[in-house]
Amino acid sequence: MTSSRISTLLVLSLAVGINTGCSKTDHIPTSGTITMDGTPLEGANVTFVPNTKPGEGTAAAAITGEGGKYTLKSGTFDGALPGPYKVVVRKMEGEGVQVKEGASEEDEQLAMFDAMMGRGMASKPVVPLHYSDTTRTPFEAEVTANAEENQFDFNIENQ
Repeated sequence: MTSSRISTLLVLSLAVGINTGCSKTDHIPTSGTITMDGTPLEGANVTFVPNTKPGEGTAAAAITGEGGKYTLKSGTFDGALPGPYKVVVRKMEGEGVQVKEGASEEDEQLAMFDAMMGRGMASKPVVPLHYSDTTRTPFEAEVTANAEENQFDFNIENQ
């Protein structure tokens, strides 16, 4: 077997292994509202980062919409996996990654990924930086199997 064929098989087997680790039924609807000093914050990136051992868990993210509301997605799945999370919130001023109304789901996911990676973002933060750092954010959430309990509202204090 050639080395390129072995590499292809290895990549395919890893992809199958990763995809079989979770299913759509494992993800629980999770949503909430982000405010800053009590005012809804639109256009902010919200990321639930697993608060577990490194390599365990899967992050979930959203961009806040009208009224500061968000609904999490984890990859192609709606919701988040049950477990403890640190919650980080980022929003930068100026030109940034924008999702146009009516954009495809793929375009929304690419924009969310770009925002999480800080690509295309201006340099002036709207949200104090400690809210975007998993070691300093005061926000935590415990996603449970009961979807009715997974409404998480956070207020950012702009000091």
